[in-house]
Amino acid sequence: MRAISAEGVLSLRPDLILAMNDSGPAAAMDQLAASGVPVVFVDATHSPEAIEGRTRFLARIVDAKTEGERLCATISEQFRNLALWREAHPQMRRVLFVMRMTNNRPMAAGAGTAADAVIGLAGAINAGAGMQGYKIVDQENLVALRPDVILTMQQGGDVIRDELLADPGFQLTPAGKSRAIIAMEGERLLGFGPRTPQAALDLARLIETAGHPV
Repeated sequence: MRAISAEGVLSLRPDLILAMNDSGPAAAMDQLAASGVPVVFVDATHSPEAIEGRTRFLARIVDAKTEGERLCATISEQFRNLALWREAHPQMRRVLFVMRMTNNRPMAAGAGTAADAVIGLAGAINAGAGMQGYKIVDQENLVALRPDVILTMQQGGDVIRDELLADPGFQLTPAGKSRAIIAMEGERLLGFGPRTPQAALDLARLIETAGHPV
């Protein structure tokens, strides 16, 4: 979504283009807007309220208002179930989301990211919340962040796991000592769509048991 090719999109001959409002690069989005094909930008805010708002907005655009309201009711019920689970299972575990490894150093999620938001929905603490956006973390800072759990995407997760477990700094963290690494499917984890409340509940359960004998 941040490496859009205007030519590639237009080659599909769309009648309508839907884009999150932080899609890019800007030059490609300008090309799409100038193409004559209607382009509708959708709010990308990472919150339960925004998910329901997006659902209703898109349902109106595709003339499926009734179906959209039905889906919103399901989403709302699932978020209520998530809130009830959090109340019954309070936890303060520190979770660090690692997007990828760069020169054997993790690129981790700070505040203002989808990963930060979903960790909060799961009732945990983002160990990287003191950073803004995605930042590469050196060994000293990784130790200082004291993550109890590492969260990553299944895509590339094995490589991240292997590199982290081989890192002497990571081995000094609570997550390293207990080998607590969770991998989830990326779009489900970070997409902030209709699957988000169930994904957050699944994540909460995984965080609760990560690194502990079941």
